[in-house]
Amino acid sequence: MKLTTTTYKMKRRIMAMSILLLTAFLSIHAQSIKIAGNVYGGGNAGDLVGKTSVTICSGDIHGAVFGGARRANVGGSTMVNIDGEHITGDITINAVYGGNDISGKIGKSARVPEVIADSTLNGITSDYNTFVHASAERTAGTGEPQRHIFIGQLFGGGNGFYTYTSTVEDGNTVYQILDGEGNEIARSDSAWIKPELDRTCVDIHGGTYGYVFGGGN
Repeated sequence: MKLTTTTYKMKRRIMAMSILLLTAFLSIHAQSIKIAGNVYGGGNAGDLVGKTSVTICSGDIHGAVFGGARRANVGGSTMVNIDGEHITGDITINAVYGGNDISGKIGKSARVPEVIADSTLNGITSDYNTFVHASAERTAGTGEPQRHIFIGQLFGGGNGFYTYTSTVEDGNTVYQILDGEGNEIARSDSAWIKPELDRTCVDIHGGTYGYVFGGGN
């Protein structure tokens, strides 16, 4: 995906609105679990043969949650479960992705995750690559504060909001990945596999969101 100035500015506005949403919530709620960066179900430049499953019941995640990997392949399907049914603390996440970050392939698994409601009725089968599920926040018990889910952006697919390009150095082709500001974040002597998918499933039953996309970024 080639970034244009207009597209990049639009993405910055989306991010700014998402941050405002999260900031408004964080100003009045304390979190017990804090993560400054990203969470991945897969590896960092290391392939995973099987499937992944990421379940979140509480936390303040300033980065993004990926069901997949960062610059790596996942052999089976990926799953992100924002578990409001068993929530133990407020959940605030900047962004959620069912797929990979930057590059890599995601396969399929033999079964649909059990938390996907009415999968047979809705035609959801094991042919899907990624699953993102968010259940409704459970009602607080006596003397317990009500917990909430706030997510800035949710994507069923992966994050490919980068520039994929190539150059020739000393007679050899070098394949590069650049961020939105033109900084190189990865290079290889073979072409990168963009985080593209055949099928994604987004199954939402609760929470507050800035943006929701069935596909990727």
